Amino acid sequence: AAPMLARSARTAAAARTAATIGTRISATLPDAVPTKAVPRPASEPDCLICRINDGSVALPHGLIYQDDLWVVRLIEPPWGVAGWLVLQTRRHCPEPAMFTDAEAASFGPVLRRFERLLLEVTGAERIYTAALGEKVRHFHCHMVPRCEPAPHGAVGWELFGLERRVAGGETGADPADVDRIVRALMARLASG
Repeated sequence: AAPMLARSARTAAAARTAATIGTRISATLPDAVPTKAVPRPASEPDCLICRINDGSVALPHGLIYQDDLWVVRLIEPPWGVAGWLVLQTRRHCPEPAMFTDAEAASFGPVLRRFERLLLEVTGAERIYTAALGEKVRHFHCHMVPRCEPAPHGAVGWELFGLERRVAGGETGADPADVDRIVRALMARLASG
């Protein structure tokens, strides 16, 4: 019992220290942190995502959603997982550190809205979310539904790896499932 009490005391002390440090840090941050980023053009002609945004690269299901700041679409085919969505900035922006205040304020609500829609439409156990930006340096966030059973038992990063397996012709999502999910998403968006 003594080691448990000691561990509990250490845990409580660590939590108090973290709370104190967090309070001090947040007290020093202004509500809106000005961005000292180099201004970026609205689009870059050699950027795949900019070309998708402006319509010069066509996608089979088009854009699912767009506003002044954000675009949501399916990942390019072939699909490893039915319903794999991408949320991307409309403006050419390499990463969240370069978001405008408006992009930063709206990112969470837009992400939450589409992840909730994906949960409803696909019946997924959860939605995996990841953004790396190594191949295409325009911010885009992957939203991947993980359903049960997961394709090939893939969970965690293995689910993202299905895209490589699809490219090799090994597996793939049923296009009819992809179509059904897109139609359901569009119907939910149209109904508000």
